[in-house]
Amino acid sequence: MEVATHKFFQKLSERLYKENHLSDITWTLCETCSEFKILFLSFFFTEITDASDIILKREFTKGDSRPDLHFEFNNKIHIIEVKIDDRFDHIKQYKKDFPEVRFGWIARYTHKSDEKDVVIKTWKDFKNCIEKRVEEEISQDAKSLINAYSTYLSEVCRIIKFKKMELNKNVLLSLYHFNESVEEIIEEGVDGFKMKSKSKQNNMGNDWSGKYFDLSKKGSKIKIQSWFGIMYNEYKVCISVCFEEEFCKIVYSKLIKNKASQGKYYITEPEPDEKCFFYTLQEDWFNNFNQANSVEEQKKILTEFFNEIIQDISQYL
Repeated sequence: MEVATHKFFQKLSERLYKENHLSDITWTLCETCSEFKILFLSFFFTEITDASDIILKREFTKGDSRPDLHFEFNNKIHIIEVKIDDRFDHIKQYKKDFPEVRFGWIARYTHKSDEKDVVIKTWKDFKNCIEKRVEEEISQDAKSLINAYSTYLSEVCRIIKFKKMELNKNVLLSLYHFNESVEEIIEEGVDGFKMKSKSKQNNMGNDWSGKYFDLSKKGSKIKIQSWFGIMYNEYKVCISVCFEEEFCKIVYSKLIKNKASQGKYYITEPEPDEKCFFYTLQEDWFNNFNQANSVEEQKKILTEFFNEIIQDISQYL
C-alpha cells in the first residue's frame, strides 16, 4: 500500500503541478491527516501545538484579498500564502484587508520582504522539516501518506536532493553516443517519408536530451517538427518521441483526442497541460536496451521503436 500511495502522489505531480493545485492538495492533506495539519501549521507558527480545533479555510475572501489558507487561533487571524515561482507576494494587499494578521508565506525560492512580521519559508525547508519530524514524531499510519506528499512536493517544486556526481568519461560518452545514434536513425529515415534532423535547434534542456527533426510524408504538403530523445530526473528515465502543439499543430490536435494506447514498442502518454503528446519506449524494452550486449542491438531497438511511431502517425500526415 505504501508503494501505491507513493506512486499515486508522484502521478498527481505530472498533472496537478500549478500553485492552486499545490494549495488544494496541501489543504486536503491537512483536512484528512491531523498529524500533517499540525506539522504544516506549526512550521510557520511555532506556538501552535494542537490543531484539532482549527478550521482551515481555502481561499477565504475579504475585500480585494483571497489568501490561499485562512484560520483563527487564540482569537487571532492567521493566513498562509502559497507560491511556487510567482514573484508577486500580495503581502501589502493582504495586510490592508487583514490588519494585525499573523502572516505565513512560502515559495520555491528565497523571498525577502520589507514587512518584518511575515514568516517567510521555502518548500525545501518544509521538505527538510518533514524528513526530520516524520522519523521522530509521526505515527506509522500517517508516515507513508506524508512521505508520499513529500515526493509530490519535490516534483512540483523541483526540489533536488543532490548526490555525489559521477561525470566520468563513460557516463558522458553514453549520452553523447545516444544523441548521435538518434540523429543517425533520423537521417537514415523511414520509407515513404522525408525527415531531417535540426542541428541548430535547441535539442537539450535541464532534464532532456535528443534531436528535433523535420518530418513529412512523400506526396503530402503537411510538414511538422518533432523531437526524439531521452528525458531524465530523480524519479524517471525514459526514451520518447514527442509531438508538441507549437511545432505540429495539425498532427497534435488529432493525436491528443486519442486515448492512451500501446504498440509493440511504445506506449502513448498524452500531456494536454504541457501541449505535448509522447510516444514512450515501454519499460521492458527500455530494460532490454540497457542490458543489450552490443550497440547494434541497442540501435535496432531504437530504430524499430522510431519506425513504429512514424507508421502510426502517418495517417495524420
